[in-house]
Amino acid sequence: MIWEAIERDAEFGRLVFQNVLGPGAQSTSGLERSLDETQLANLYAWLVSHYPDNQVLGVLGAQWVSPESRVRRWSLTILDELVARGTAEACDVIRSMVQDQPDDRWLKFKLREAERNTRTRTWSPSSPEDVLALARDLSLRRVENGTQLLEVLVESLARLEQKLQGETPAAIDIWNEVARGKFRPRDENSLSDYVKRHLEADLRDRLVIVNREVEIRRSLGPGSGERTDLHVVMTAPIAGRKPSIKFV
Repeated sequence: MIWEAIERDAEFGRLVFQNVLGPGAQSTSGLERSLDETQLANLYAWLVSHYPDNQVLGVLGAQWVSPESRVRRWSLTILDELVARGTAEACDVIRSMVQDQPDDRWLKFKLREAERNTRTRTWSPSSPEDVLALARDLSLRRVENGTQLLEVLVESLARLEQKLQGETPAAIDIWNEVARGKFRPRDENSLSDYVKRHLEADLRDRLVIVNREVEIRRSLGPGSGERTDLHVVMTAPIAGRKPSIKFV
């Protein structure tokens, strides 16, 4: 309710923040740490629009600092909090801020810092065993996220295509013979099962290095239309157990 009132009445918002950050206030009691990334971005945008640099930054080394200068300095603290989060959400909101203010070099610098923090927090280094295994066998793939899993699946489907159209084509496997020399393609569910069996055998035989369990399920929902024929899911492995690939 307070934020809605601040957005409706800018003067009220200025009074709120200037009193919160008054001479006797040592901090905001961690207010910025209690907000999510979108709320922080909205608060920062409001503050910089109502407390521009050229209006509040004066001689800050004097004995007295104006309320406006205190709020402006706090806005920088809010931006630093966003950068320090090290999350994809923080990068997204800062990136949106850069798009809104393309000439703000400081924001661009902070975006690079936020991206660096996010990479540091989310990086999962390969074990020496994985590195050696990848060096020994070029067919192995490291799978940590959905994008890498998709790349592995595309490679596997390319091998299925070669098998279907190869020297001894397996395309006949996905057709039903209804009469001598006459064929009809199998139904959609049968084709999904065929592809599922290929993925199971192909990926398992190649011993894909994966730090998530992989489940492959066929949709059993009625009808066609907008539904998933094959659903491949990566889930966190059970603690203490070596990661593996699981097909369902």
